[in-house]
Amino acid sequence: MTERDYLFAGWKHFRQGDYFEAHEQWEEPWHQMIGNRRQFWQALIQLAVGACHYQRKNMKGCASLWRKAFNRCNQLESETSCPFVTALKEQLQHRLADLEAGIDPLPALATFGQQVITESWFDFGLDRTDAIGTVHPRAEQPPRIACLVPSITELLFDLGLGDQLVARTSFCIHPADQVNAVPSVGGTKKINPHKLKITNPTHVIVNIDENPKEMVDQIAEFVPNVIVTHPNTPLDNLDLYLLIGSIFGKELEAGALCRQFEKTYQDLITTQVNYPPQQVLYLIWKNPWMTVSRQTYISECLKLIHWKTVGHDPDVRYPQIEIEPILDSTDLILFSSEPYPFTSADITEFRTHYPVEQKTTVLIDGEMISWYGSRAIQGLRYLKQMATTLFLAEEEQ
Repeated sequence: MTERDYLFAGWKHFRQGDYFEAHEQWEEPWHQMIGNRRQFWQALIQLAVGACHYQRKNMKGCASLWRKAFNRCNQLESETSCPFVTALKEQLQHRLADLEAGIDPLPALATFGQQVITESWFDFGLDRTDAIGTVHPRAEQPPRIACLVPSITELLFDLGLGDQLVARTSFCIHPADQVNAVPSVGGTKKINPHKLKITNPTHVIVNIDENPKEMVDQIAEFVPNVIVTHPNTPLDNLDLYLLIGSIFGKELEAGALCRQFEKTYQDLITTQVNYPPQQVLYLIWKNPWMTVSRQTYISECLKLIHWKTVGHDPDVRYPQIEIEPILDSTDLILFSSEPYPFTSADITEFRTHYPVEQKTTVLIDGEMISWYGSRAIQGLRYLKQMATTLFLAEEEQ
């Protein structure tokens, strides 16, 4: 069952006065929800369980749960102007007043379930607005998805959408045991429009950094739904999971990824106090040398462990640089495995050309640092392990 299936089933039971079963159905997806959406559905669950207590003559238990739900809605109302929250809060207020007056609250609650709660409530807390402000409808028919973003191709498989993927780029290489069955239509910067067109996609997923706007505009002429993404910080992954999950009916799977990410993120934040600040040069290309500016996803990831990138250019996200002028302000030099595939031989060559005898030079897995999507969860663990390893190595010196 999808999240929507559970919510609809619970709503059906609620309208029939079967409040225990309503709570059972709603609680299943609630476990995977986050943020205000989680709080909203918890208040609805408490409304249902309170009604169940009333049916069992447990007036004290009913009143207690409804007060908790009311307080939860009160807090939500201060954070969102959604009319659903206001309607739920007012319903709780009126039914609590019924209890105090000795009036049976269930007839009015039944009317609330039948006339006020609608399917539109199921979307509370879901934002299908992409990076350029386009609000996407839920895909009602089985979608045919083309993805031109390697990390999001992997995310689609992890959300259980691999069967709906009809096209990818040659750089979409994960998961290796499944992605080869999906036709490649070119690279991230240049595709074969004819190859893409014959896959008959209903949706194409692109990224502001990865895919040229001119190419995306051309695709939009024959693909009805173009979803534009642009995560800039690790926490943007939560919105990315929910955006893709809510468009394609995978809210439960997206919620599960959100919970995993939050746990891993919090674990890293808890241990980051142990890591000393470092000035880091993160190299992504040679001939010419290129790095990342501070407003990029990579820099924001490194910032989590107190690594501040050097070579910043406020006007260019991935600037060309001269090495020697910034070496004095650099503690650590990282050679990424992508987009340029640096190896240990490149580090050896670098150390012969530049005065870096006292600098730490390290290869780093670029996928773990630059890939958002589901890979970001592994990336946070990798970042923690790398920071710990380098920190311990310095302690031993």
